[in-house]
Amino acid sequence: MHAILLASRCLFFCFPAHQLSHLCSPGALSHDRGLEAHPAAFVVSFVTAGSVLGRVGFGWLSDVLSKTTLLMICFLAQFIAILILIQVRRDDSILYVISFILAFGCTYGALSVLRPTTVAEFYGRDKFGTIWGFLQGISVFGGVAGPVVVGLIYDLQKSYRLGLIFLV
Repeated sequence: MHAILLASRCLFFCFPAHQLSHLCSPGALSHDRGLEAHPAAFVVSFVTAGSVLGRVGFGWLSDVLSKTTLLMICFLAQFIAILILIQVRRDDSILYVISFILAFGCTYGALSVLRPTTVAEFYGRDKFGTIWGFLQGISVFGGVAGPVVVGLIYDLQKSYRLGLIFLV
């Protein structure tokens, strides 16, 4: 079973990479992009609210459509969301911020549902705990490395822009 998991490079690499994308607070990044503190806090609140929609909506969709297809759609949407956030400036339309909130928030919640169900679908329930624990353990490396790398980039550049580009 472990050999099958290690041979599945997509899951082995996508899970830690996904973890990297969530490591920097959307509020801090929004504030860095020129938003005032209150609108930046608004972003955090609504990303969280959007995740509820993603959990419920993609939970239902995963019973109807291919989980792997939905997983790839979510990864692509988060990629696009971070690209949108890179482009946001203080004077830009609120539509950019709303687009980021919808894309990032919904897919953040969706991935909370899709990741374990995709693993269960690929490998079954017999060794699910072992495999899921292994993948979550790998994700910790992304969780540790992301803030350190993005923080170092911020210290050198005095901006999160390059850090966001790194996350993409």
